[in-house]
Amino acid sequence: MLSGNEFDIENAIIEGNLFSPQHFENVWLFDVRVTGTGTSYRTAHEEYVYRPPENFLSDEFVQRCNGLPVIFEHPEKSLLTTEEYRDRAIGTIVLPYATDTEVRGIAKIYDEDAAHLMMTSHASTSPAVVFRAAGSTESIELDNGESVLIEGKPSYIDHLAICENGVWDKGNGPTGINLGETTVSEETKVEKRDDAEGIYEKLDALMKRVDAIENKGGEEFPTETMREDKKRKDAEKEEAEKKEAEAVKELEEAAKAEKEAKKDKEDKEEKADSQSRTDAELRSQIASLNARITSMTAQPSIEERDAMAAAQARADQVARLFGDSVTAPLAGESSIDYRKRLASRFQKHCKKFSAVRLDALDGAVFDEVERTIYADAQALALSPSSAPEGRLIPVVTIDAAGRNVTRFHGDPMAWMKHFMTGSTTVRFNKSKEINS
Repeated sequence: MLSGNEFDIENAIIEGNLFSPQHFENVWLFDVRVTGTGTSYRTAHEEYVYRPPENFLSDEFVQRCNGLPVIFEHPEKSLLTTEEYRDRAIGTIVLPYATDTEVRGIAKIYDEDAAHLMMTSHASTSPAVVFRAAGSTESIELDNGESVLIEGKPSYIDHLAICENGVWDKGNGPTGINLGETTVSEETKVEKRDDAEGIYEKLDALMKRVDAIENKGGEEFPTETMREDKKRKDAEKEEAEKKEAEAVKELEEAAKAEKEAKKDKEDKEEKADSQSRTDAELRSQIASLNARITSMTAQPSIEERDAMAAAQARADQVARLFGDSVTAPLAGESSIDYRKRLASRFQKHCKKFSAVRLDALDGAVFDEVERTIYADAQALALSPSSAPEGRLIPVVTIDAAGRNVTRFHGDPMAWMKHFMTGSTTVRFNKSKEINS
C-alpha cells in the first residue's frame, strides 16, 4: 500500500486487508457505523425502537449516506445549523456500504483531536434521521406499559455524530467505530455481552414477544389485538378530547354569560347613577324654586321696605331729570338687589364705573360706586349741552315748607317759539312810470 492513494486504503479497510483506523497524509480513515437496524432501546426517550432493515439496507439509502457530515456530538437541536456545522464538523463519510444488519462507511476525519477521542473515549456513532412523511412512524404500547416505535422510510438523514455510546450499540458498549479489527463480524453486532446491563435483557424479552418484527420465534406478537387496543385507546382519547372540548365550550359560554351579566349589572348601575344624579338635580331645582317662591311670598321687614323706598325715591329723582321714572321693587327682591338694578340704569352715564359689574360689589364699596353713578348721571342731566332739543323737562322738588316746587330744564325754544311771530318779506317796485 506504499504506492496507494486514499481510495485504495479506504477499500482495503472495507475488504479487511487493513486495520481501522489508518492515518494517511492529513486525515484519519475510520470504519464507522452509520446506522443499525432491527430493535434497540432509546434510553433518552425510554422506549424501544424498531428500524426495518429493508428501509435502511437498500442501495438507495446507502448512496444517500455518501458525503454525510461527521460531527462531534449531536447539536442542541436535532438538525445542524450553520453555526453548529462550523463548530462541530470533523469530517465526512465516503464509500458507504451495507452489511447484513448495518450501514457503514469510511469516515475521513480531518480533526486530529477528534480522531484521538474516537480511539479512546468516544468510540460510537449516532445518526440523525428525520421521518416527515405521514404515517412513516407508528408507536405501539405493550401490555406492560412500555412502548415500541416502529420507523418507516426515512425522508432525510442530516449527520452522523461521534459519541460515547449510541442507540445502535444495543447495550453492548461502544461498537460504532471499528478499532483494530480487520473485519466487522456479525457476531459483534448481535451477540449480547456478558457485561451488558439489564436494559438489554428487557430488549431480549421484548424481541421474543415481537415475533412479527424480529422473527426470532417465541410467542406470537398479538398485532391485531394491539391494533384493536390502539383503536380503542384512540377512540377513548377522541371521546376524552371531545368531552374536553365540550367542557371548554361550556366554560367559554359560562364566561361569556358572566361577562354579559356583569355588563348588564354595570349598565343598570350606570343607569341608576344617572337617574340618581337626575333626581338630585331635580330636587335641587325644586328646592331653589321653593326658596324663590318663599322669598317672593315672604313679607319684607320694615327695614327692607324703608331701604327700598329710599332707593326708589333717590333713583326716581335722577330719572325725572331725564324725563323718565323707575319701577317698584319686584316680589321677593332684596333691597341690595333692587339698588343694584336701579343703579345699573344710570351706569352708562358714569365713565368711571360704566364697565364695573355691580352684582360683584357689596357693602361700603357698592355704596360709594352707587353715589358716584347717581352724581354723574344728575350732573349730565342738568348740563345744558345734554338738554333735549325742543323739550322741557319738569323737575319737582319739596322746599323747606313742604311745598312742591316745579322747575323746568331743557330747550328754551320749547316754550318761546309759541310767542314768536313769523318773519315778513317786503319787496319794493323801482320801475319808472311812462307817460304816453
